[in-house]
Amino acid sequence: TDMLVHDLKGRMSTMVMSFDLMELSVKDSPKDMRLLNTMRSSGNRLLSQVNALLDIRKIQEGRMKLNRQPVDIHQVLRDIITEYKTSAMLVNLRIEEDFDKEANPILTIDIDIFQRIMENIIWNAIQYARTNTAIIISLKKDGLNTLICISNEGKLIPPELNKNLFIPFSDGENNKEKNVKTVSTGL
Repeated sequence: TDMLVHDLKGRMSTMVMSFDLMELSVKDSPKDMRLLNTMRSSGNRLLSQVNALLDIRKIQEGRMKLNRQPVDIHQVLRDIITEYKTSAMLVNLRIEEDFDKEANPILTIDIDIFQRIMENIIWNAIQYARTNTAIIISLKKDGLNTLICISNEGKLIPPELNKNLFIPFSDGENNKEKNVKTVSTGL
C-alpha cells in the first residue's frame, strides 16, 4: 500500500507541475485560465489527499511532525468554504460564514492538517444536512481561545455511535440519509 501511495504522489506531483507549464500557453485566454485554475486546484487537492495517506502511516508509527506557522484563519476558512460551495449547491445547501471580528485571525497551526480536518467536517456536514438548509461555519472569541464551529440541520449522531466517529470506513447507521454516497476514512 505504501508503495502505491508513493507512486501516486509522484504522478500527482508531475500532473500539478504540468499545470504550471500549461499556464504559459493559455495565459492570454481567461476562459482557459479559469479551467486551468480549476484543474490545478483539484490536482493540488488530490495531491494533498495522497499526502494524507502517507501521513496516516507516520501517525501510526509515531513519526508525525507538525509544521506550525502563523496563518490568517479567516482566509484559510474562506478558501475552504469557496471550494465546497459548489458541492453544497448541488445538493440544495448553502454554506454561510459567521466570523466574530473579535476572534483572533492569526493562529499558529499546521495548515495542512487543519485544512484536512476542516474539509472532512465540512464534507460530513454536506453529506448529512437536511436539504434547503444552511451549513454555518462560525469563528468566535472565547477568552484567549478561538472557537470554530461547523453546524448543520442534519440528524444528530446517536450517542451510542459516537465511539465510531474515529474508526476508518465507519459512518454509522444513518448512511441511507446521506446527500452524497461515499466511503469514510474516519475523522
